[in-house]
Amino acid sequence: MHTIRPFQPSDWPSLWPILQAIFAAGDSWPHPPDSSEADTYRTLIELPLATFVACDAAGQLVGYYYLKPNQPGLAAHVCNCGYVVTSAARGQGIARAMCLHPQRQALAHGFLAMQFNLVVSTNVRAVRLWQQMGFQIIGTLPKAFRHRELGLVDAYLMFKDLQPDTPDAQPAHAPGLQSIDHIHVFVADRAQAEAWYARVLGLHRTPALAFWASDGGPLTLSDASGKIHIALFERPAIPCRSTIALGTSANEFLTWRTHLAAELGAPPKVSDHQLSWSMYFSDPDGNPYEITSYAYAELVPQLA
Repeated sequence: MHTIRPFQPSDWPSLWPILQAIFAAGDSWPHPPDSSEADTYRTLIELPLATFVACDAAGQLVGYYYLKPNQPGLAAHVCNCGYVVTSAARGQGIARAMCLHPQRQALAHGFLAMQFNLVVSTNVRAVRLWQQMGFQIIGTLPKAFRHRELGLVDAYLMFKDLQPDTPDAQPAHAPGLQSIDHIHVFVADRAQAEAWYARVLGLHRTPALAFWASDGGPLTLSDASGKIHIALFERPAIPCRSTIALGTSANEFLTWRTHLAAELGAPPKVSDHQLSWSMYFSDPDGNPYEITSYAYAELVPQLA
C-alpha cells in the first residue's frame, strides 16, 4: 500500500538522490546530469504551485510530482505536471495513482486541462500509461530531446481536458466512499454454490447476516478478514454479467494460480496488462471472476 501526500522539507534528502538518478539516466527529463541541488530545489519545489510525494508501506519515498500553470495569465487555466517514480517501485500501480492524484488536485485549484510539454517518444511505458489515462498526443516535436543513448529523438505534446463533456458543467465532487460493500451474484442452486465458494475462494457465510437468506434474500459470504462480501441470490442464470475483480499480492497471485488450476481442472487464463497481471475464471453458474496483482515487475520473471 502506498500513500501520496504533500512534500515536506524533510523529504528532500530522500528525493534529491532520486532526481539525480533520473537526470543522469538522460532518457526522460530534460534536466542536465550536472544540475545543482540549489537550482533543482528552486525549480521543482519552490516554484511549482504544489508538490507531492508518494511513499510505500514502509514510509520510503518512491515518487514525486509537481503541479503548476503551464503558462501565465490568459493561459493559466491549463496546468502542467512532472512525475518521477523510482525504478524499484515501477509496476506497482504508483505511476497510475500519481497520474490520477494531480488531476483531482488540478480541478480543486480551478484548472480546466492538463498538458505535458515534453514526453520523450522512446519512453514507451509512460506514453502508453498517459494514453490509458485519457491523454492524447496533440503534436510531435521532431528531435526535440537529446537521449543519452539514442541521440536526438522526438518528443510528444500530450493533453487532457479535465472538464465534463457538458460545456457549462462544473467539476463534480462526489461524497467519499469507504469501499465496495458487497456484490450480487446469481446462482441456480445456492447450497451447491455456497460449497463451491467455500472450497475454491475461501468465502463462508456471514452468521450475522444469514437471516437475509430467507424469503428470497441474499446469502452473504465473506472472507476471513471480513473485507470481501458476496451476496448469493438464487435466481435463473443471467446471460450478461459483470466481472468481479479481486486484488492480491505477487506471491498470492502465484498461489492462486496453482490453487485454481487444481480446483478447476485447468490453469486459469493469465493476461499481461503491462501494468498488472490478471487471471480469469468462472464459477459453476458462469459468473466471471478476475484476480489481479499490480506487482507487475515482481511477477514478470514467473509469468512473462
